[in-house]
Amino acid sequence: MSYEEKKAAFLDGIRAELANDVASLPLNQQSVFKLMYGRNGGKRPVNESIAMDLQDVAKEIPEAMLSFAVKQVSRGKEALK
Repeated sequence: MSYEEKKAAFLDGIRAELANDVASLPLNQQSVFKLMYGRNGGKRPVNESIAMDLQDVAKEIPEAMLSFAVKQVSRGKEALK
């Protein structure tokens, strides 16, 4: 397995875990996540973004924004405790 394949597999795992963490949040916070990361830079309509599966939204998060998304979701989970 090449470095690029390993990196892609690693990022896929982070995205899957992120989607599972978002699923544990209340629906209103899930909707905010979908709006922030599922709009494809404003190209996708709001109603389509809201209807997206969390796994699909997480798969679209650019690598450069992934760390920020993980931190946001982590803070959201902490706030619920």
